[in-house]
Amino acid sequence: MIAPQLVLWTHALSALLFGGLAVVAWRARESEPRQVLAAALAMTALWALAVAGIGGAEIVTRVIETLRNLAWLGFMIALHHRGNVRPPLAVGTVYGVVALVAIGSLALHIVSSATWGQAALQIDNVALLLRMLVAVASLVLVRALHVSVGTPARGGLLWIVAALAGIWCADFAIFSSTYLTGRWESWQLAARGLAMVAAALVIGTGLKRRDDWNVQVSRAVAYQSLSLVAIGAYLALLALATWAIAAVGGANARVLQTAFVFGSTAAILTLFSNSWLRAWTKVKLAKHFFRHRYDYRGEWMRFTETLGAPAGGAALEERIVKAIADLTDSPGGVLLVSDGGGLGPSASWNWDRAALPVASDHVLAAHLHETGRILDLDALRGGRTEDVHAVPQWMLDAPEAWVLVPLPHLGTLAGAILLARPPVSRPLDWEDFDLLKVAGRQVASYLAEAGAHQALAEAQRFDEFNRRFAFILHDIKNLVSQLTLTARNAERHADKAESLSVAIMSARNSALSA
Repeated sequence: MIAPQLVLWTHALSALLFGGLAVVAWRARESEPRQVLAAALAMTALWALAVAGIGGAEIVTRVIETLRNLAWLGFMIALHHRGNVRPPLAVGTVYGVVALVAIGSLALHIVSSATWGQAALQIDNVALLLRMLVAVASLVLVRALHVSVGTPARGGLLWIVAALAGIWCADFAIFSSTYLTGRWESWQLAARGLAMVAAALVIGTGLKRRDDWNVQVSRAVAYQSLSLVAIGAYLALLALATWAIAAVGGANARVLQTAFVFGSTAAILTLFSNSWLRAWTKVKLAKHFFRHRYDYRGEWMRFTETLGAPAGGAALEERIVKAIADLTDSPGGVLLVSDGGGLGPSASWNWDRAALPVASDHVLAAHLHETGRILDLDALRGGRTEDVHAVPQWMLDAPEAWVLVPLPHLGTLAGAILLARPPVSRPLDWEDFDLLKVAGRQVASYLAEAGAHQALAEAQRFDEFNRRFAFILHDIKNLVSQLTLTARNAERHADKAESLSVAIMSARNSALSA
């Protein structure tokens, strides 16, 4: 009977600790998120007191537990909103989904308390599954918060983040064990109480460090959070579906469950192995969950990495095409460079060069140099712009041709890049135009610098050739002067044998020196 006493005393101690921490956080001079933290600490203290006083299975305790989870989720989202940069909408969506699942779990528990028999047990199992999903999703959000914590806050706030991870790890451990065994063990509840005491001590350590609690969420973290929550939701739905099959399947329930699990898993893997579906999902998420289509920091780092680090010894021109194409997820592209006042094909990346023309286009070059506009070829095909007269017919006839990006540099046109159509074609917006314009100017400077280096190398080769040729001319001039002098002396002293022998010797020496 030691375990029930441990449940009582560990939860009572954690209630005392969390209550004291709530008072400390409330008296802190800072406003948010420490006031939100004080509310979360107070709800945790109230929940621990309820577990110690009336037990963890009562409806009141479950209601307070749900309020505790919601309070901690509110504290975490308050941290995201504290920084100067607002978090992506996807992060708020994930928090909202987790909160709804927590409320749904509570609603199912209330329904099960009003039901008897086998139905109540089944509803309790579903509610337990939802509580497990809340714990897993909360751990995902804690992980995202840990990644997003700014450098000035990597002191006290990390302690609190670690404590939250411990709280929900303990919840998931006890929920999963109860779901597998079908009963609540006293020693598990006691271990949970000890975990809450440890979490309170860790949070107290974090509160002693008065750091600037600013958090910035990257787009990668938001995508990872959405992916992990989606995976958790899929597993929860899979568990619910198999439970429903077991309830109605009868003797064939095991076979039906196995077929459903393998079939649904194969379907999900097949769907997400499709490149078009992945690109479509990325476009829709960027459109509806983020204020900006692009993660500019990540895109610019990838852009400069592609330009500066040749993959497999690729030439600069090919790297330039790939760097621009990666910005819009284009599968290929062609670099058109200035050629005698026109634009002619140069390097290409994942593009059939046999379909490219040989001659350069002067009208297109003059138009791009004059306007500097990025040309949406789909809009040109639909007759929605007045630039159609400047675009060569082969571009309009190529269905894969999507966008033409000019490369201006210091008042001149260094070239242009023709991008292939991405897996999910879409109309260009202001973000696409701005990003492509900046990237075009950047790669134009690379092309101009490469051209300057090439011209300098050619000038150095010509200079070396001139120096070598000057030496040759100097030697030839000396030989001519020597032979001229020998011939003149021979004419003057032709009747003297000694002069003739000297002339012959001089001619021989000149031939040998040549």
